[in-house]
Amino acid sequence: MTERILSDEAINTFEDDLLNRKSFVENLSSSLLSWNDKKSLVIGLFGKWGSGKTSIINLLEKQLSSEKEKKSSKDKKKSPIVINFNPWGYSETEDLLEPFIRQIQATLKGPDKIKGFGKKLELYLNLIKLTPTKQSMLTFWSAITMVLSFVGISLPQLFPDFCKEIKELSKWISPITLIVSFIIIVCNIVLSVIKIRNENLDESVSKIKKDIGNILEKENRKLIIIMDDIDRLSSQEIKQLFRIVRSNADFPNTIYLLSFDREIVEKSLDIQNRIDGREYLEKIINIEYDLPSIPSSTLSRILMDELKNIAQDFTEEQNSIFGIENTKWAYVYNSIVSNLTTIREIKRYVNAVKFKLSQFINKGVLEINLIDFLAIEFIRLKFPEYYDFIRDNKLWFITSKENLEYKIPNKKERYDKWFSESFNESYTENDKDCLDCILAQIFPAIRYCSKDVSSILAPTSYYNNDKYCSIASEKYFDVYFNHVPGIPKNDCSNYDVQLIKSLSDNYDELIKIFRKYISDGKALSLLKLLESNSLSGSFIEEKNFIPYFSALFDVAEDLPDGNEFWGFGSDTTVFRIYYFLIKEKSKEQNSELLKKLLTATKDICMFIHILYMDKECIEKKNYQQMITTEESYNELNLLLLQKIKDHQDSLINSKFYTRICFYWNTQDTESFKKYASKKVETDNEFLTIVDKMVYIAKSSTGNQVFENERFNYNALILFCDLEDAKTRIESIINLNDELYKRHKKGCDLFIRFYEYRNNDFIPPTIN
Repeated sequence: MTERILSDEAINTFEDDLLNRKSFVENLSSSLLSWNDKKSLVIGLFGKWGSGKTSIINLLEKQLSSEKEKKSSKDKKKSPIVINFNPWGYSETEDLLEPFIRQIQATLKGPDKIKGFGKKLELYLNLIKLTPTKQSMLTFWSAITMVLSFVGISLPQLFPDFCKEIKELSKWISPITLIVSFIIIVCNIVLSVIKIRNENLDESVSKIKKDIGNILEKENRKLIIIMDDIDRLSSQEIKQLFRIVRSNADFPNTIYLLSFDREIVEKSLDIQNRIDGREYLEKIINIEYDLPSIPSSTLSRILMDELKNIAQDFTEEQNSIFGIENTKWAYVYNSIVSNLTTIREIKRYVNAVKFKLSQFINKGVLEINLIDFLAIEFIRLKFPEYYDFIRDNKLWFITSKENLEYKIPNKKERYDKWFSESFNESYTENDKDCLDCILAQIFPAIRYCSKDVSSILAPTSYYNNDKYCSIASEKYFDVYFNHVPGIPKNDCSNYDVQLIKSLSDNYDELIKIFRKYISDGKALSLLKLLESNSLSGSFIEEKNFIPYFSALFDVAEDLPDGNEFWGFGSDTTVFRIYYFLIKEKSKEQNSELLKKLLTATKDICMFIHILYMDKECIEKKNYQQMITTEESYNELNLLLLQKIKDHQDSLINSKFYTRICFYWNTQDTESFKKYASKKVETDNEFLTIVDKMVYIAKSSTGNQVFENERFNYNALILFCDLEDAKTRIESIINLNDELYKRHKKGCDLFIRFYEYRNNDFIPPTIN
């Protein structure tokens, strides 16, 4: 098992960008570089904790640096100066202004030095530090009175007349009121003095700020000041930082980029300012950016890739849980992935799994059920109180006979009470449903207590669950707890559609680009876009139909099928692209087009698709819906049949071999039978045909699609009698081990499902 722990540190390169945020960073960089207004600008970059704000900041700095390096030496001096100030590094200091100024000075000491700017900043900082605040003066006054009392000097000795007046007032004012009034009077006197002093200082501060502004305006070079991790500061520090920004946001050619979790900062400002935090931010921030949302499909892909990586060294049977026919895993996985909403959460979960899973491996053998472990580890991280409850209430959850037969008194009522009352306010209804679904899958003993999932799998199927090292087994239950010691890249855009359109007159270039999309894993995304663009019927010019459709038809064999249960196969999508573009043409035009395509292309299957549609229209006497004319339909069938016969030696290599055989048998049974009899003459040829009968059947549970290998007995009948085939396969298995091994999958599936060959339902394999 791979031991690499996923770092929670922010990424620094686009190569590590799993979320495909390069375009967002490039656009943000372009906006910053193209901002020509000399007035200052404050930009807010909002995102939840763990959503990748710091990664965006790092990539942005890299992008800005890259743009700078592209320029000549002369132009580099005009490039923006990036200053990265992280206030969290100075948290719990008395004042954030000084480290902020010092960071600016440190950045401008290098090649980006601005003449006279550093000295002015130093003077500006010193003047600000000299300016007393109300809080500092109150503290100072308290210290003075304490010292005077200590040396024996009382206030009446300092202010005899003033205290005489106070004495007269004390006859009717309570002592407590007297003290409070005295403090207020004294503070007002002191603050009046402060005000006079501050007015003189403000003139100096204003002058220095004006000088700094003049330097920046004359330099005509942008300062981009980046502040990250603001949401990690205390409420008082957040308020202080935004005061710094507000008081220094009027310098020309200055852009502030502030990165934080908006909800956290707004609540902190609510507390500190006793005003609406959002309104306060709106007075400071000019432009707001929300971090791009992460598509659930992207998170799902990242999680699944990591889990597959974890299990890659396990046995085939253990690793098969990520396969295509495990209903239990589908429910567990969907529940897990729906509750891991950030990369940080996925990393935390995956790291916990990686670290702990090694404790359950004995000489390379995993001694627990991988699905159950992934489920219970998720519960431990997400719902720790429920993890503790499960651990401490073993008898509720193990698959004993009493539990399965529901003989524990009032168990459902007790379970419902525990489940409903134990959730604190931080959990949502989705959290509850998630936990409920996972518990129902890994603990069949409480399945009947759960909502809407009691019929997912029969509890009796788990009587013998020791075989699977299940957490619900009394034998293995404690093992799981005794070891307790963390735009998708495959999507296409309209750019890709326009690229295809621009090449639609060039067959060779289209073939190259289609194959590139297939190798890059983008073919299905491209097909969907081409289909939606074809709906108008005018996407591709009619003069380009021959090269465009020829290329599409010729790559149809190599196109992957999607994972969607209700979606169309890739060949059907190609047909729909064709149909949408030609449906407004006349039947005569379409007939001529198909004749030319039959000659121009290597493809066979797409023409079968098209002619089958017309066949259905004829059978239903729905002639208006036909693509071709009735006369041309017959002619096209003859042309296609001849094309099949001409290429019969290579038909076996087609992904759509059984479809072609069905068509051929329908059009010309006699010639097909001759072909079929030759294809099963030798045992090796016969088993090659048997292998071609294996196909993938899809099923769906929730959002998860499963693919199950099945055997096409109806197609094999075209070649031989099934009983004869069974006898022949069994003989080969018993007498020719080498040949059997080469064709093991086809032989095994034929035997495995033989008794169900006439049934619509074939029972799935239960892990």
